[in-house]
Amino acid sequence: MPLNPVGSQLTPADGQLFVRPADGRYYWIAPPAPDLFGDLVVECWYVSLHSRRGQYRCHAVPDLAAAEKLVGEIGRLRRRHGYLALSSACTHS
Repeated sequence: MPLNPVGSQLTPADGQLFVRPADGRYYWIAPPAPDLFGDLVVECWYVSLHSRRGQYRCHAVPDLAAAEKLVGEIGRLRRRHGYLALSSACTHS
């Protein structure tokens, strides 16, 4: 069943997955999703396969348009740092 924050059809599958192809060991994913209180957030998960721990950031956004804008900004920044988008719709478990 898809998550439905603030009445939208937005799901975690609407995030973007990025990999840095220079070494293939750095990954980012930024899916928008509701938090435990139903507020819309953009979760940023990133990990290096050289490390045992990843990092996580959560950005609260007021609406779906702001979530889409933030995911786009994250994508532009990742591409500027040498990452490629593996897909514009991916899932995580």
